[in-house]
Amino acid sequence: MRLTCLTGEVHLEIRPAEIDDAGAIARVHVTAWQEAYRGLVPQAYPTAGELWAMYVSPSQWGTGVGNALMEATIDELQRIESSMAYLWVLEGNSRAIGFYERHGWRADGATTVFEAGGAQIPEARYARPISGS
Repeated sequence: MRLTCLTGEVHLEIRPAEIDDAGAIARVHVTAWQEAYRGLVPQAYPTAGELWAMYVSPSQWGTGVGNALMEATIDELQRIESSMAYLWVLEGNSRAIGFYERHGWRADGATTVFEAGGAQIPEARYARPISGS
């Protein structure tokens, strides 16, 4: 796709994201937050990361795959200079909660509820400082 912008013609490829795009997507997310919300939210907030989802095939539970994914996630958060990270977990999901707690995440008291199929599903927020930033 070719676009004509105020600065001239630009070649742009729009496609589904691939795993190799993760670092670039994270960098855009952080820098866009930092610029767009400067002066609107506390300065510490734009340097926070959020783990949106992490799933491992049940056949791989207990094999170290989840640990490797979490370590890679923390490494990336350090690389992009996040000072704090957050995630949401379903209340009662003891396996996930135990996993997150073993990796230094702690419930910070924030909760929310979302609706799925007519049911109210409670979630708790977990936070983790990111060292090295």
